[in-house]
Amino acid sequence: MLDAGASASTSPVYERAPDLDPGWQAVETQPANGGYAQLNQLIPAAAAPQGSRRGSQKKNLARVPASFVQRQEKVKISKRNGPLDEITRQKTHRMRKKKNGCLRCRFFKVGCDDGEVCQRCLKVEGNARSFKQPCTRDRLEDAYLVRHCNGRSVQEEGEFLGYDWVPNSGLYDMEVMWNLPGYGPIRMARPFTVKGRQYYPKRSFLDTATSIWSNENGELRAVKQPPYAIYDSASLILGLERYYSLYQDEIEGWIFNRVRHDEVAWLTYHEVVRMRNKTPRGPRNLLDLALRLQCLSIVSQGYGTVCSENVPGIQEYDFGKMGRSSYEAYDRNSRDRPLPGQMSQQMDVAILKSLKKLEKLCAKELGSRIFQSKIKPWYELLLALFVLFWNLEYISRGAEKYILAKNGTDLEGQVGNVVRNQLKKWDWAFRVLLQHWAAVMRDFDPLKLARENPEELRINGHVDAEGFQFLMKLAKVLEHGRPEQYPNPYVGAPSTYSSLTSEWIRALFKEAGA
Repeated sequence: MLDAGASASTSPVYERAPDLDPGWQAVETQPANGGYAQLNQLIPAAAAPQGSRRGSQKKNLARVPASFVQRQEKVKISKRNGPLDEITRQKTHRMRKKKNGCLRCRFFKVGCDDGEVCQRCLKVEGNARSFKQPCTRDRLEDAYLVRHCNGRSVQEEGEFLGYDWVPNSGLYDMEVMWNLPGYGPIRMARPFTVKGRQYYPKRSFLDTATSIWSNENGELRAVKQPPYAIYDSASLILGLERYYSLYQDEIEGWIFNRVRHDEVAWLTYHEVVRMRNKTPRGPRNLLDLALRLQCLSIVSQGYGTVCSENVPGIQEYDFGKMGRSSYEAYDRNSRDRPLPGQMSQQMDVAILKSLKKLEKLCAKELGSRIFQSKIKPWYELLLALFVLFWNLEYISRGAEKYILAKNGTDLEGQVGNVVRNQLKKWDWAFRVLLQHWAAVMRDFDPLKLARENPEELRINGHVDAEGFQFLMKLAKVLEHGRPEQYPNPYVGAPSTYSSLTSEWIRALFKEAGA
């Protein structure tokens, strides 16, 4: 009951009723809800009120957003009302020349300006319906998807060196077998032949034929071979591209061997291969480009063995007695006749130049799909980005181990600076790729659909039956798998690697609703 102070401000309609006249006889009354007492006993419990209407509403199921629903194509008619005025013409020319439009303007194919934050992004700042990415001008074409540097030669961009050849020195046909990191020779591969020639080493530490590193116990180890270099480096790039293309499937076998204990990667790589094989391989097949890029990155982490017996001075070393190394190329438990240092540098540079070509093609195909006018092929992009992120994780870990292996050597400082700069570029590339991925997905969460509304995903998710089954399995694994269950990735042993320990891969799945 309200107190006197409260009733004073109450509407007269709700004021206390007057006392009964003493002339009337008071009778026993029903309780306030007595009229409903018997009725309530007849109403089933399920039909009784359950609180407010808002509280009784069911949780809305996840749906495929409108941006991923097929709609009738619009007939766009562009009209020009005379020539552009001088200011607009200069601005248009400037933006086309700089190719510096922001992500949002490129995504919606509208004109941009060169402000720090463009006017169109300022206009929707804070009230955008779905495209909530900040105004950024970072471009896929500038992202480093592969290694560019050669740490041993202290080069930010790996390049061939010139050599002072020994006069009248002969050319030797050297058969070389290339080994994959932590694995050995490529399965079923034959040696390839290069022509080697002796040179005068004049640049201290840069063109020496000695390779020095420190093992896990901090002990310096060195192998030295005669100063041979490949005489015709110009034809080396094309020759190696042809050679490694013959063994693409065998190198992919290295990937499956490496991820056999990683359920997320195991499922995803099988799906990548299935989707890759649905269309002809080549420069327009994004998944094929991503796998070729990864396979060649793996090759670049390997090392060469001299098979020929007719080359003077080539020494054999027992790597098993040199101790364990954190860097896989030095961590060998066998006898080997390692490739002379400068020949290894030339091989590495040739591989890097091929990688840069693949990087350019891959960025082009990524851009064509991300900025296409119709519904974005999100499923293909998810698989391609997984391969690229897994590879970035792998080569980043390898770069960190290479820095450790050079600790205590004369090249420690120079190598560390070059390789750390490369690591920073990979971190930036990851952010660029993730920004574009988030722009594609926006409010589309396919992995959330797989958990909460799989029928919607199956019908409207733009995936085939096998793709739908893969997403269901992946969502289940991600739902029960947590990063803390796994140790940090290590490039040496496949049993200790899990994709869920990678910050980059977790971020990729998070944008997809994981």
